[in-house]
Amino acid sequence: MKSFIFALLACLIFMAVLAPLGGGLRSDLGGDPDEPAHAVTSLMMRDYLVHAPGRNPLGFARIYYEDFPKVAIGHYPPGYYLLGGVALLAWPGQTTLLVLQIVLAALTGALTFIFARRMLTLTSAALAAAVTMALPLMLKVTQHVMADMLLAVVCLLAALCWVRFLEKPSVRASLLFGFVAAAAILTKGSGLLLGAVPVVALLMRRDFTALRTWRWWAAGLPVALLALPWMVLTARITREGMTGQSTSQFFAEAVPYYLQVMPAAFSWGLSLLMLAGLVRLLCAALRGPLPPVESVLLAMLAGGWAIMLLVPAGVTTRYFVPSVPFMAVLALIGAEWLTARLTAKLRPWAVAALVGGSFAFVAEIPQKQVHGFAEAAAHALQADPPKSPTRWLVSSEARGEGAVIAEAAFRLPQRHPSPLRIYRAGKELSASDWLGRGYKAAFATEAEVLAHLDQIGVTWVFVDLSVPEKFRVPHMAQLEQALRSAPDIWTPVLTQPVTRQPGVTGQMLVFRRAVKG
Repeated sequence: MKSFIFALLACLIFMAVLAPLGGGLRSDLGGDPDEPAHAVTSLMMRDYLVHAPGRNPLGFARIYYEDFPKVAIGHYPPGYYLLGGVALLAWPGQTTLLVLQIVLAALTGALTFIFARRMLTLTSAALAAAVTMALPLMLKVTQHVMADMLLAVVCLLAALCWVRFLEKPSVRASLLFGFVAAAAILTKGSGLLLGAVPVVALLMRRDFTALRTWRWWAAGLPVALLALPWMVLTARITREGMTGQSTSQFFAEAVPYYLQVMPAAFSWGLSLLMLAGLVRLLCAALRGPLPPVESVLLAMLAGGWAIMLLVPAGVTTRYFVPSVPFMAVLALIGAEWLTARLTAKLRPWAVAALVGGSFAFVAEIPQKQVHGFAEAAAHALQADPPKSPTRWLVSSEARGEGAVIAEAAFRLPQRHPSPLRIYRAGKELSASDWLGRGYKAAFATEAEVLAHLDQIGVTWVFVDLSVPEKFRVPHMAQLEQALRSAPDIWTPVLTQPVTRQPGVTGQMLVFRRAVKG
């Protein structure tokens, strides 16, 4: 415990210095299409705990979604939102969620150190933790309100639980792993990677007699009782987020993608060190049973890569996150193996040089610069504080619509019941599925668009002109033209500069309905 506390304090200091340099704490909630959804859903969970504990949570979520249509529970499990909601009880501001990400990143580093220390020297374990936290793809996730870092923490806890089970088998240890695995699945669906851990570790240890004991099978009980019902309940919604490819089709796309991006994400040097570590462990496995921690390491990697390559949920480097700690440890195993012939004094320096020199090729702090969405929402709230029922319409892609909705939700002093209801043009003026497939404009003419705005009582409209060309769809231009065709009704009151990322800027037009009388 003392080692963990010391490691956590060191990692907290490390991340407290490093993470703010990327600008995440100063940016709007729009760096990723999923970020506003995670933030708004966490805020919904906080408001439920404050205003409606014990009431029907699904009914509360449905009403909340009608007002702030970026609630994502169902598409994603509730684990992250429970943690985010509890954190927001202390201070209901978006900065709280970003600080939470920094804390989770520090926890990831500390747990990586504890896991690595079971098989590596002190220096190598510390390097594995540092690489895990400082990789640009991990820093990028730290700057965004996302569930991936929490998943990494829970996966590390699960790995340590199964190591403990293998060292001292008991029903209690097996059940503990099962509860942590259920928590991982209820954090993000890719937590299913933990299903590979008992099986692959069994193969690596060649201890098939474990299959005849109740202890080994007990791990599945918490998953069946806690996670399985949620998976069954939300199966239809989850399918909407899949690409629609068969497993073989997706595999053929995912393998070359991840092989191509690995050198950019980890550097060629670290990738080769990982390969060396993998060869080292597989050679040891061919000679005989592996120790518990090495068995679990290979099992975690097998499960993580199986999810990435076989589940057709799209491809992105963010899906590396739960596997990064174990890949970092693998790289250090490779570095120690390659320097095994050196003296005890020289070896730590050689390992540090190998890892540090490799890491230098990808060492950078990714910048999150998202601005303008908050200012647009703040202008409307200040000019027309929603004391009576007020309606907004936001026109952008998922990222921009979500950014305005999130900013408004966090700035409102009252959200339950909410005097403000926000409509998404992507839902009101068109139809498509969760991934934007099957797009179809809802109205044929600009007059029909204006009539619909009248019907639903919209008083403010946000037209995001910073949307990248590849994401622009017909209803966006149609809406702008409709508003400009009725200057006696719709007045452009603000042209807000918008920054989506460093060097990528644009504008957001804000229109206000003319006040009668």
